[in-house]
Amino acid sequence: KTEAHRGRMMFQLVFKGECTPGTDPATARSNARTLFKATVDQIERMFSGQPVVIRNKLEEVQAEKYRAVLQKHGMVAYVQPMEGAVASAAERAAPAAQPQAEPKPAPATPPAGAAGTDAGSGSA
Repeated sequence: KTEAHRGRMMFQLVFKGECTPGTDPATARSNARTLFKATVDQIERMFSGQPVVIRNKLEEVQAEKYRAVLQKHGMVAYVQPMEGAVASAAERAAPAAQPQAEPKPAPATPPAGAAGTDAGSGSA
């Protein structure tokens, strides 16, 4: 039980260019273009027959919602577990820890040096 709480499986939504039965491919493409605000090139890539990841890092519930929306628009999408992508507690904590660590070392020295030279040349 603890394992499930520690890390939830993340999913991705994959589209392979397939249309739902009875959907005209042109209609599906047009729907996809509207839905994703995509360019013609992007739509061509989506419908190339190669698997395309449309969204990733989704909870299973979100992924299923997207899949249902695509199906309603005439496209067959697949919800797949992401290899090795588990939203662990450590992963969720990492982004919060980064901003604190970054500003201290990097910006402290250059602005001070730059400000000193600017002030010096400005007053002279």
